Amino acid sequence: MDRILKGSIDSFIENTRHKHRGSQTVGEYHPSHIPYCMRRVWYDFKIGREFPIEVKRKMEAGKVIHSWMDGVFKSDGKITVLETEITKERGIGGLKFKGTCDFIVEADGQKAIIDIKSTSWLKSQIEKGQDLKDHHITQVMVYSWMFDIPTAYLLYIDRSDLTTSCHKVEFDKNEFEGILRRTTTLDAHLTENTLPEAEGKLDKDRNWECKNCPYSVECENNKMEVKE
Repeated sequence: MDRILKGSIDSFIENTRHKHRGSQTVGEYHPSHIPYCMRRVWYDFKIGREFPIEVKRKMEAGKVIHSWMDGVFKSDGKITVLETEITKERGIGGLKFKGTCDFIVEADGQKAIIDIKSTSWLKSQIEKGQDLKDHHITQVMVYSWMFDIPTAYLLYIDRSDLTTSCHKVEFDKNEFEGILRRTTTLDAHLTENTLPEAEGKLDKDRNWECKNCPYSVECENNKMEVKE
């Protein structure tokens, strides 16, 4: 029985098709595309490998956390859940953004976006004062623009013991314009088939992005021939 149970779980997770960064259509970008190493995202579009089983497990665990938080909001009664898992598209300047927002809620007459991040590192990062991540701020900034809701909250939840931290993020026009410039650069590299710089490798503060990158061999060799 134990072997059957484990096999059923592993089979379900393995058959869940998660490709890196969601949509792979050039000109259509998910908010999570934008802040990461541009070369890695370029390979995501050109190759689009599936996540390994270890990453899929974490993603499925994240779905469990999302469902749990839906129950928390509804049982508490102080926060009204208006919508969950809402997918929207919005275009600007020849670009199209497409993304799925975790929650749109209302409390004290104010609407807000809630973006949940399930992690395994939260407690140690809280101790260092580093639990709020810039790449997550970029994502929710795009969501705020897409849904015309200027206030968002990043809610971090540790998968091990449900430790939480919460950060308010207000829409900033200047920061969003920088996001658009970055997205335009990515779009140009994809459209013109030119390889971007390996930001994760060149910037020591971003070396963590290389740790589990599925394109490390291609990146090391500056590979352009990416058909699989």
